[in-house]
Amino acid sequence: MGRPKNFAQKFVEFSNPFLASTAHVFETACQCSIKPRKLGIKKDTSIREEIAAFIDVKGHYYHDERKDFFESLLVFMTPQKTYLNISSRLLGEEYETMCDDVRDVGAEFCNMILGNTRPGLKDLGYKISVAIPRMSIGRVSKIPYVADSPVFILPFESDIGGFQIELCYKLGRTIE
Repeated sequence: MGRPKNFAQKFVEFSNPFLASTAHVFETACQCSIKPRKLGIKKDTSIREEIAAFIDVKGHYYHDERKDFFESLLVFMTPQKTYLNISSRLLGEEYETMCDDVRDVGAEFCNMILGNTRPGLKDLGYKISVAIPRMSIGRVSKIPYVADSPVFILPFESDIGGFQIELCYKLGRTIE
C-alpha cells in the first residue's frame, strides 16, 4: 500500500510526541537540555555512529471511525563518547570506556523515550505495542527499518554531546 496523501502531516503528528519525550528524558535523566539541528532523510540502512539502540513500535491508529495498522521504528544513535556521557549521568558514576555496566543503557534510553511518548500517541488515537529494544555496538550492523518507509533523521546537540533520533513510520491497511 502506498503512502497516504497526507503522509507528511501524519508523520509530523506522529513524531511530535517522540521529540517532546526525547527532550523530557534528557532534561530529567541526564540533567541537560537538547537543541535540535536540521532534519534529514536517510538514504540507507547503515549505522553511522558507534552505538545504536532501536525498538519496534507497532499497533493501531484509530481515526474517522476506522482502525489502521501502523508500524514504525525508533532508533537512538550516538557516538561512543556521548553514549558514555549519557551513561555516566544516568548511572551516577563516571565511565570512560565501554563495559558491561553500560552495555544496555541505550536500550533503556529507548524505553524511557517510548514510555514518555505513549500518552501523547494515545491522545492522537494510537494504541501501540512494542518489542524489546535491541542494541548495536560498532558500525557493522544494519538497522531493520520499516520497509517502504522514509527514515527521518532528527539530530540534536547537548552539553554532553551530539546524538540523533531516527524514526520511520508507515500506515498500513484499514482493519474492519
